Amino acid sequence: MAVFADATGREWRVEFSVAAIKRCRSDLGIDLARLTDNEFKVFVEVAGDPVKLADCLYLMCRGQHPDVSLDDFYEALSGEVIEGAAVAFQDAFLSFCPSRQREAMRTLAAKTLEMEAAILAEIVEKVNATEMPSPSTPTEASSTTATGSPA
Repeated sequence: MAVFADATGREWRVEFSVAAIKRCRSDLGIDLARLTDNEFKVFVEVAGDPVKLADCLYLMCRGQHPDVSLDDFYEALSGEVIEGAAVAFQDAFLSFCPSRQREAMRTLAAKTLEMEAAILAEIVEKVNATEMPSPSTPTEASSTTATGSPA
């Protein structure tokens, strides 16, 4: 079962269902039944955009905490939370896939995570290898007063 906890500690169960897909399609214009189309373009658009993901999650999870408004739901989705919610969204999607496709989809998801980790490691390596320029010495122009004459 795909679950994430929001910033207040409330747990949300993410489940793909025909009803949830229909709500997202009619209310948001996002067709969760087409997540794998166009080389996963829709999946990347939804999972990679925190607002679209939050919108879909709210429609998928609504009713679990009836006292939570849409604004309250948004407020409880911090950076760490949205990352966990994206993982729950992906896990729920993989569970919804037909069994004949599920293994291939799980392999693809794992490979994608490996590639993302490698790219991030490469970025960190490049940043760490970058030498910062030394602070420049004050120039003659910076030692003049507001009137333009030397101090």
